[in-house]
Amino acid sequence: MNRDTTPSAWTCFPLLRLVHLGALLLFAATTWAPAQMQPFAPYKGEYCPVVGWKDETPIVLKDDDKHRATDDMVVRPASSFGPGFVTESNLVFDYHPVNKTGLLASKQAIIFHFEGDVTADTPLEDCIALLLCVTDGSVSINAIPVGSLAPGKPRHLKLDLFNRVDDVGFLHVFSRGQEIRSTQVPQPYEAAGYLATLAKKSKGVPALDLCRAAQVFPYVLSDDGHLLATVRDRESSFAIVVYDLVGMKQVAEVNAAKYDEPISDLRWISSTELAYRAGTILKLLDTGTKTSRKLREPVYRILGAVRSRPGELVLHEGELVERFDAHSGKASHTTQFPDGGLFYIDDFGDLLLRIVFDDDHMSYQYRPTENSPWRNLDDAVKQAGLKFDRTGAEVLDRVADIHSLGRDGDTLYISTRASSDRFEIAEFSLKEGVIKRTIAKHPEYDLTTSDFGHSRLLFRKGSSELIGLIYEAEKPAVVWLDPHSEAVQKAIDHTLPDHINLPIDWSRDGSTFIFGSFNDQDPGTIYIFQPAEGKLIPLVDTGARLKERKLARTTALDFAARDGAKVHAYLTLPPDLAPGAKPPLVVNIHGGPTVRDNWGFDPTNQFLATRGYAVLQVNYRGSSGFGATYQRAGLRARLDTVVIDDVADGARHLVREGVVDPDRIVVMGGSFGGWATYLSLIKYPDLYKAGVAIAAISSWKDFVHSKHLFRDLGMEYSYLRNLLSGANAPSEWKYIDPCLRVAELKQPIYIMHGNWDWTVPPQQAELMIAALGKNNPKVKSMGFEGATHTYWPVAAQVIMLNEINAFFRQNLPARQ
Repeated sequence: MNRDTTPSAWTCFPLLRLVHLGALLLFAATTWAPAQMQPFAPYKGEYCPVVGWKDETPIVLKDDDKHRATDDMVVRPASSFGPGFVTESNLVFDYHPVNKTGLLASKQAIIFHFEGDVTADTPLEDCIALLLCVTDGSVSINAIPVGSLAPGKPRHLKLDLFNRVDDVGFLHVFSRGQEIRSTQVPQPYEAAGYLATLAKKSKGVPALDLCRAAQVFPYVLSDDGHLLATVRDRESSFAIVVYDLVGMKQVAEVNAAKYDEPISDLRWISSTELAYRAGTILKLLDTGTKTSRKLREPVYRILGAVRSRPGELVLHEGELVERFDAHSGKASHTTQFPDGGLFYIDDFGDLLLRIVFDDDHMSYQYRPTENSPWRNLDDAVKQAGLKFDRTGAEVLDRVADIHSLGRDGDTLYISTRASSDRFEIAEFSLKEGVIKRTIAKHPEYDLTTSDFGHSRLLFRKGSSELIGLIYEAEKPAVVWLDPHSEAVQKAIDHTLPDHINLPIDWSRDGSTFIFGSFNDQDPGTIYIFQPAEGKLIPLVDTGARLKERKLARTTALDFAARDGAKVHAYLTLPPDLAPGAKPPLVVNIHGGPTVRDNWGFDPTNQFLATRGYAVLQVNYRGSSGFGATYQRAGLRARLDTVVIDDVADGARHLVREGVVDPDRIVVMGGSFGGWATYLSLIKYPDLYKAGVAIAAISSWKDFVHSKHLFRDLGMEYSYLRNLLSGANAPSEWKYIDPCLRVAELKQPIYIMHGNWDWTVPPQQAELMIAALGKNNPKVKSMGFEGATHTYWPVAAQVIMLNEINAFFRQNLPARQ
């Protein structure tokens, strides 16, 4: 990593003291001892008690009325039993019914069968029974409708499952949402311990623990570093929690939004007040009164604030941008928001740079002051080879991305490859029209914030002065341009050497930092670091529930593609892999395509690896992060060639090296990776035994002509058409369009899609299911309520992972 700044001498801090602050830990012990459990299911964004079951869905009670909910049921602790007693008799648990039925292998077989009788000693209404089963470390809640129970009259219950079951818990009977004492459950019990004991009875880490551990929430320091605000998932809602870092205590927790209203844009506007968005509602939290009130609606984004008056916010409100005083409630400086575009704001809240889309063209426009006319940025460029505007067809050839407007109103922080194959971070002067200096560059990796992951620029608190950056290499890395912050980074890296330690936020004077510390086996701990005092305080350990679990390691590897090119990848192996053993392989293809896989804790990798699979993630040519040549090599070729071949070559490399079982390889992916899953199964039927396609594009022709997906952004269509080999796209659809090649897809395929996905709409799944139905009897599908293209609720993620595991296990040949 090269910089044009001289490395500073390391400022010595006092010896670090790791302070354990139990009161601030996320998983602190509760102060009361709950007994039993109670089932809940979501209805209109809120979890409500389950009081019945009909047509395979729970019936919940809300406001004294019964409603049909979704089947994403959870159980929570309850404080008491309901009235009565239930006798359970003639219970039969058959773990291998398929061995006795002789069902054909081509049919979905019943893997587990239960039946038994329940008899109540008193009238019970609105009854359901729950049988908790455990398989591969995950506990599933299986509901059996019961209805009403008359005293002394047995009711016969049955349950058939298509997934293997390793063990079962008790049969729990509920009436009107309350658990009833029974022969199996005669005494109170602690629900969390009961579930944990069940989960430990088989191999694998529970999907719920992994997905909850991987949740990402904001952590925002007040300017003086005294208060820290964050968001917590309370299952039925989101809460904002505020900590006092001087007194080291929690000072507020406010139920801030419903579960279907994500909280975002947390911003301190005074030493005690926090502005934030709940969905599209702008709210203000007063930490002194511990109350929250609505300020304005609809607000789609807090774009910034006036540095000298942090309570004066710059808001994107649909077609307008306004300055809004959060204290007086007055709006001013109204400006038209560019359709589909974006504004860049300086420290004074002025809108001096914007992106404008005009059908197929994206242009940057700037003005010296808010009263000046807008000018095209490229007209100001005086440096040969540098250009900011682009059409969709030029996306892969772009030479500059703008990330931020500097504090002086003249400097733009950009990534550029005007003189290199890889993006470099540089300063561009609006007045002079040239790059003033290169801030940072890397010989192997792009330095940009445009490929997602952890990459971002780091600015001085409350200012647009650049003081560092995080970039994606083989692992995420941090570079500081500020000597004090660089010394802080060295101190924490020295203390936590086996982790990646990324700065999240810091106080204006640099006395307090918030760091996230993680690695491939640890989702991470959020630390408060006060360098002058040498205090490193763990605030939230997101992986606390995983501490006793043996997790997998992820390593970077390179392999040679068939044309000799070096391709980058990551491999995750099972943690208990015996010497010489060859596990089955899941090839997990990333989407985009202009993004990349990254190193770190991945719940999908861990879920599969702890169940005995190796997981391969290939950064096929076409992925971002490795230079323009690497990206163009994949995306300038016909899409069913280099991209699909690189992925297959990665799997075959592991076979040649004797790492995996060549007869037990499957493939999965989401979005573009879901499309690549279809094509991989089609092109390499002898390599892949089954596949899972999530939110996948199945018909390019239908996708690129669905203009409602992108509103008026014609540039998106131009980019996609160019990606599909430009003007010759229609003639090449027969090679790259899965719906036109369904006759070649013979392997078992599981198609999953979010029902709220507007990026790749569910119709894409429906098209593929209908087309495959004529040729392939091994098609399975599932839609997920509340899931968009990029956001899946934790409950949906858990179901998805367990379904993937069951599907692969069912469709892989037996180990030889």
